[in-house]
Amino acid sequence: ADLVSSLFAYVHYRQHGSRQFDANNLAFEVAAVNDADKFNNLLRGLLTFPVAQVMYQKLLTSINRSAKEVHTCIELMHRFDLLYPTTIPSKDAPAKATAEIDYSVTRQRESSGGGSLSDGPVDHSIQHWLVPTLFSGILPPAIIQHVTSLMAGYHKKYTFNILPGNFFARLLVRIRRHVSRVFVGTFSQPDDEDPTINRFWRNGAWIQNTATTRGLIRADRKSIWVSLNCSSDDVSHASWLFMSGLHNTITILASEYKGVVVSEFLPCLNRDCGSLFEIGRDLHESQIDSTCVCPRCKSVFDTKNIVLGHYPDEHSHRNAAMETLVQSPQLLPTIRTELQQIQAESFGSDPSCKLSEEEEVVMLDRVVQLLDENHAALNMVDESRVYSSPASFQ
Repeated sequence: ADLVSSLFAYVHYRQHGSRQFDANNLAFEVAAVNDADKFNNLLRGLLTFPVAQVMYQKLLTSINRSAKEVHTCIELMHRFDLLYPTTIPSKDAPAKATAEIDYSVTRQRESSGGGSLSDGPVDHSIQHWLVPTLFSGILPPAIIQHVTSLMAGYHKKYTFNILPGNFFARLLVRIRRHVSRVFVGTFSQPDDEDPTINRFWRNGAWIQNTATTRGLIRADRKSIWVSLNCSSDDVSHASWLFMSGLHNTITILASEYKGVVVSEFLPCLNRDCGSLFEIGRDLHESQIDSTCVCPRCKSVFDTKNIVLGHYPDEHSHRNAAMETLVQSPQLLPTIRTELQQIQAESFGSDPSCKLSEEEEVVMLDRVVQLLDENHAALNMVDESRVYSSPASFQ
């Protein structure tokens, strides 16, 4: 509790000033933390080892523990879903808005849940951690609309009777334990008037599991949306395990909140319908060899195709979705040129050509990066429609 209170007390102190806090009663020297965090990284969701060292020095001394145990303190917060390790290009200079961040961490994947610190050795080589509860950016609506349309595979919606405020931040930390890469936007310079502003997405993440599996996970007021680009027919394939792992992570975390009830939905394969099948009522995932009738459009589909997200018009739809993005009149000429190049490389001159899994993920990664880096120039999406539509995954 003292570890967490120190972290968030400092952030609150910086945001609201000394009127609500007596700096003498804090478990750290505010001036020393300010000096260690000269680029205001912590206020924007990035904790560095020098800042943690200064922040927890007094606390460790008060309990007769060595100041060298800072990594143990951070590992404890990691186990409680407060932060996760990352790497950035340089620890001594502020990252530019266009700088790419390598979110891969050279450590073994961990088991889910709590556990004691004796479960494994603490990695003292890690110098940077992301704190999702401090993120203030928004997943660009252009990514939600266009990238979701380009993805082939599994789509699912989890609707909560109430979505706890810290649920998605904790979910992101747990997901990071099991996947090889998480992208939450590019790190940018702080705003001169408000150093807490950052572009890390507080409501979404682009995740990678295997070399050919990608996914977009996002949250709105009462729902978690999962879209995966994994279209394998083999239910023992890694993509199916990825789906199952995400499902277990979401439902197990939800079970830790008293009174939270989760309903699960899968979209109708008729794109003009927009209806959702409620799992357990309209279909049962265990009955994979049965058929299912859409309650709205009355179309009949194989349950297996609904569960795996096998749309009958998948390739033609993706080709049209890419063309729609490229032809958007609001695109800047430089962005349009890059997207046209991606389109030519991915779909070629033959519109019936089907992409390989490797080509799919290359295309998707490049489009996500491009739309994120140019988010300010891409005012082409109606945010209210993207975020409020209950029957659309786009």
